[in-house]
Amino acid sequence: MKFCHHCGNQLSEHAKFCGSCGNALVLPTQGNTENIHQPEVAYSSISKSVFQTATEKINKYTGETGSVDIQFKDLFSEVSKPHSNEEAEEIFSIGTRATTPKLEDVSDSWAKPWLFSRIFMMFAIGFAGLYYAVVDLESGYAIPGLIFFGAFAVPFSTLIFFFESNMYQNISIYETIKIFFIGGVFSIVITLLLYEMFPLSLDSYYYGVLTTSDAILIGLVEEAGKLLLLIYFVKKYNTKYILNGLLIGAAIGAGFAAFETSGYILENMMYGEFLAVTFLRGISSIGSHLAWTAIVGGALVMVKSGGDFTFSHLANQRFLFFFGSSIALHAVWDMEVPFVSNVYIKLAILITLAWLEILTLMNAGLREITTIKTTKLNV
Repeated sequence: MKFCHHCGNQLSEHAKFCGSCGNALVLPTQGNTENIHQPEVAYSSISKSVFQTATEKINKYTGETGSVDIQFKDLFSEVSKPHSNEEAEEIFSIGTRATTPKLEDVSDSWAKPWLFSRIFMMFAIGFAGLYYAVVDLESGYAIPGLIFFGAFAVPFSTLIFFFESNMYQNISIYETIKIFFIGGVFSIVITLLLYEMFPLSLDSYYYGVLTTSDAILIGLVEEAGKLLLLIYFVKKYNTKYILNGLLIGAAIGAGFAAFETSGYILENMMYGEFLAVTFLRGISSIGSHLAWTAIVGGALVMVKSGGDFTFSHLANQRFLFFFGSSIALHAVWDMEVPFVSNVYIKLAILITLAWLEILTLMNAGLREITTIKTTKLNV
């Protein structure tokens, strides 16, 4: 089996050009035959082709065309490099009146975030220490800290990734944390109130079993609850840019995920399953509430197109696609899928799908910067 090294398209054994992308192929010689047929090269090309195809389809709903061109090695290239405390402090200082750059100075290239990885490491080290205190030293006083570190590690670290990826640098860390706490808490409160009006089935209450209709209802209710908070903050800050919408949505979703996970960890403490719950819900939170609300936030600001929010924006077909996909991802997350019996595989697929949408919206946000800067120059 032969694949194009440019786009991953499957080819006939004697092809000299790719019928999909048109690029000439590197013909095998005695010295390079083995390298061309290496399985990992083919798999890499296939993965790239799948990514390009998926993002191209999603991109239609952002108003853009083509696939998303992103080099993950380049995106995370700063993570492995050493950085000083001064660099970290400089990142946390952005977003004030004095530090927000002018529009002409805003870059439309992909960010290279790294601070999020350091924040995660701090949480991981703290969790390890508290785990030792609780399990080996049998200290009950360390339990609240263990719950906090376990529940907040991934959501808050990923939120910092979105903070670093906001190329406008116009939302401060103070405002981000405020949205995280207020948005997270009150989205849970609103969700609980909505459950009073739209309760789950009796099977859920008596047997703890979620039916398919329960899973769909959970997706609708919880995404609607977070959407209300999202609308509030978008109106409050008069948010105009897609990258800002992604950050605000991620902050609300991260808060929701952290507080919800805290409850699940506490609930399972008495059954001795808290560590498994902490790892499963903590790690998977990178693609759950945080990701779903980030998608909705980016989509909401996208359809606003720089204008004031009106409820008619919620009926926009492009917004409905992203909001509907978030509900669908949430619903499938909570239901049993017959053809995917392994829960880890299911979660991995759902997380991947969510991040395909996020990266596509980020790409649209970068193109938005280019458009705005070009428009201002031509005026």
